[in-house]
Amino acid sequence: EKAPSVCEDESEYKYKRKKSASKKEVLALLNELPPQIREHYLNLLKLEKELWKKKD
Repeated sequence: EKAPSVCEDESEYKYKRKKSASKKEVLALLNELPPQIREHYLNLLKLEKELWKKKD
């Protein structure tokens, strides 16, 4: 038997917004995350920024 999360309709997860999220919305979402996950996400963003700088 499959887990309920696997059987759920994926259409409810699709991103329907046409414009990108504002800084205020992103910060609100980040603030809702547990501190260790928020820190990990910000570290990943910093690493990505460094990689893009090296690529240019």
